Amino acid sequence: MKDRLPDFLIVGAAKSGTTSLYYYLSEHPEIYVSKMKEPHFFAFADKQISRKKLKQLIVVDKISDYEKLFQLATTNQKKGEASTYYLPFFQETISNIKLFYGHSYNKVKIIAILRNPIQRAFSQYLMLYGWGEEKLDFTTAISSIKKRMKEEWPYEFDYILSGLYYEPVKAYLNNFENVKIYLFEDLKERPLWLLNDVLQFLQVDNHIYSPNINKKYNVSGIAQSKFHKLLYEVATKYNPAKPLVKRFVSEDKKGGIRDMIKKYLFITPQIDEENSIRLKEIYKENILKLQVLIKRDLSNWLK
Repeated sequence: MKDRLPDFLIVGAAKSGTTSLYYYLSEHPEIYVSKMKEPHFFAFADKQISRKKLKQLIVVDKISDYEKLFQLATTNQKKGEASTYYLPFFQETISNIKLFYGHSYNKVKIIAILRNPIQRAFSQYLMLYGWGEEKLDFTTAISSIKKRMKEEWPYEFDYILSGLYYEPVKAYLNNFENVKIYLFEDLKERPLWLLNDVLQFLQVDNHIYSPNINKKYNVSGIAQSKFHKLLYEVATKYNPAKPLVKRFVSEDKKGGIRDMIKKYLFITPQIDEENSIRLKEIYKENILKLQVLIKRDLSNWLK
């Protein structure tokens, strides 16, 4: 069974470049990533989770289904997947990794990309607002988190949780021998260095492919008009013509259409100063502890 499980896990954080890294690695011939990007298996394995809490998530919660995600990998490929809930739900994830891998759990390689949590929280908000799922302004949405969680709103609406990095990162470092922590700035400013480092970490040839690092994935934004929003909804949500469209348009092409709409018809607002200050107070202690833990200067996150 262990041979059918992945060799590496990209554990997040959400809205921090994990989707881009996933697609870049998928282009490497010696790497096989699950076609389903975020199965979230180790966070929710064999657990009865309220469907309300998982509204936006498609979760693989059975080991037999999870193993099938990697059945097409060849023997010379490193297998991996990327699930952002492995960071906020680190206790459940680590426990399940040890359970399903048994004594070989330490061979699993862990990769995380961390983004300024203030910017990350706002980007997550923009994503849900852009989808039409979030109706509140950002200030009110932040103030509503505790109430919403008590009412079993989906986890995605807890904009704060996924940016509290210190405890999850510390736990992964304490429980696994092979852990790599990168910053969103690394992916943005020196992507080739990051990719080269990841490939060396995974022990695959770093000279045999040229990923399209100019392509960005899962960029948050909001429509410039109601018409632009309608176009995006037609491209992403159910409509009567979808079964017909599916016959002629692949998932990759549909993804390209969505990306094109977002690139040309969406805008990315910046977080306002008041909310920025508010979130810095929430995250300050966590950031200061994190920078000591990972030995990286994170002072720019607090400016």
